[in-house]
Amino acid sequence: MVDAARIITSSQLPIQLNRDEGLALMNSAVDMLPSSTRTQVLDLDKSAVGNGIDDILKTNTFACHVPDGSEGDGEGYLCLFPLVSRINHACRPNANAKFIPRTLHMEISTLRDIQPGEEISISYGRIDLKHAERQKLYRDGWHFTCTCSLCSADKYAIAGSDQRRERFAKLHEQLSSITGETYDAQQIIAWEKEVLEISDREGFETLIAEDLERLAYVYNGLGRKSEAVMWAKRTRRNLMQWWVVDGRESAELKRIEELLGELGA
Repeated sequence: MVDAARIITSSQLPIQLNRDEGLALMNSAVDMLPSSTRTQVLDLDKSAVGNGIDDILKTNTFACHVPDGSEGDGEGYLCLFPLVSRINHACRPNANAKFIPRTLHMEISTLRDIQPGEEISISYGRIDLKHAERQKLYRDGWHFTCTCSLCSADKYAIAGSDQRRERFAKLHEQLSSITGETYDAQQIIAWEKEVLEISDREGFETLIAEDLERLAYVYNGLGRKSEAVMWAKRTRRNLMQWWVVDGRESAELKRIEELLGELGA
């Protein structure tokens, strides 16, 4: 699924204009939309404190970055995608939203097989947060209490998920602190396989590119070429699916392509 941005505003707008000027500009932009698109926009949910287009934008826009040739993520914008904005949130979603700067589209890709009749869902925030952190984020930022299947599960299921998420964060902390003196290939493999097991259970596929790459390098260092190739190829697939957009150069992708070249794969 692909949806085009219908309203795009600089993230600096609240600083550049006062409230009345900003509202007048946004209402003018909505008035210039084709009738059917204008109806789509005005029918979107309003859950923030406010009214009219102000409330719609606060509730439904996505933070997007468009490269401008400088270092970093580029210029920041708030973009409204009328179709994507209708997709509900889930803390363990079955789809992922990725902004395509070149075309100003939002692309929705499935994270797993979706059954007939199953609702498509995306995460509005970080997917690795624990239950209490997620509830606070969505109450404060989107003014709703999440009742997705994970948040509505019994207390034992929620506690189990929280424990896995806490362990996921701890493992990444340990892996990121490895030095030349503390490097232990077998320990790294054990930690990374635990990371991937948690990822499979919690749906963290979009968060594990670095883990896959690390396994490729560790196995290469051990001289286990076939396993190094397997993990390197999986890293490339993950990066291409979730992170690389518009064919833009990616340091991570370049690095893994170089490794595959060295491995003759």
